[in-house]
Amino acid sequence: MTAKGRSLQVLTIAALLFAVTAKTGLAQQTPTPTNHLSNPASAEPPGASERTEKILSLLTLWDATHISFYGKVIDGEGKAIPDVNELITTSDAVHYQKKSDDNGNFSITGIHGTDIIVSVSKPGYYDSTDNSKTFGYVKAAGNYNPHSDPKNPAVFILNKIGQTEPLIKNEWIQAPVTKDGTPTTLDFFSGQKNSQSSDSVKIEIWTQKPRDPKAPNPFAWKSRLSVPGGSLQIRKGDPYNFQAPTDGYVNEDVIEMTETSPKWGTDVEKNYYFKFSDGRYARATIEFYIGGFQNVCVTSYLNPQPSHTNLEYDTNQATTPTAPLHP
Repeated sequence: MTAKGRSLQVLTIAALLFAVTAKTGLAQQTPTPTNHLSNPASAEPPGASERTEKILSLLTLWDATHISFYGKVIDGEGKAIPDVNELITTSDAVHYQKKSDDNGNFSITGIHGTDIIVSVSKPGYYDSTDNSKTFGYVKAAGNYNPHSDPKNPAVFILNKIGQTEPLIKNEWIQAPVTKDGTPTTLDFFSGQKNSQSSDSVKIEIWTQKPRDPKAPNPFAWKSRLSVPGGSLQIRKGDPYNFQAPTDGYVNEDVIEMTETSPKWGTDVEKNYYFKFSDGRYARATIEFYIGGFQNVCVTSYLNPQPSHTNLEYDTNQATTPTAPLHP
């Protein structure tokens, strides 16, 4: 049984046992002197064992809850996907394999448990966290979401892998950046840091000490992301749209957190498209971690062919530059 599949039941057991402890007075007892004639069993308050047995009986009853589940799998355009693999796992770690029909529908009945985990997958489609969901069948335990009506199935969306091209992927995990605005450059082609190549982005960050100790936010900070000789734009909309736009780019993107910013924070994640001066396009996810051990985490995908705007990545088609990666 996975931790996810049992978490609902474990939390419920803990809550019920805590309630029993509070009602029987165990939480308020103080140690008392004992001698060799003392009976250890006498420390248990009257009725505690009976209440525990009732809880275990209740959990046994919950595990016997009848489960009927109906699901449907569609693509990003709302079209049904047949022959999708479904793995259904019950709260007692029993696994069932199913496949969707020509209308994308699948179901399971006649099984029992407090909840199920349903995971869907098919070759040629992307895996994501949305492909696996938990459905509860006991109202008292929370997360009640049975989808036991065939007219109201749980909907899963699978996004098809499109036409990919060989891309250069680079990752910088916790790349340190200064707090005084000194530029840090990352080369999306070679993977090198502080390179002066035409496929680099520049990151500048400034942090300040608090001017007012009573200010709602600890300190002010600002970041500026730019492309020397090139441009960028924030990547919005469908995350499975990997086609870089050819226009709408700007010189820089600035994040500014003042001491009075209503949504102040030190962890910011943003997605971008980049257009470099040599005609190449790229996309990247950049995570800013400000304060303390200040750094950025960056995952970039560069199409090495100038003017090619397709940025859909396939691990099997990954390419590497002639320059060494991460020297």
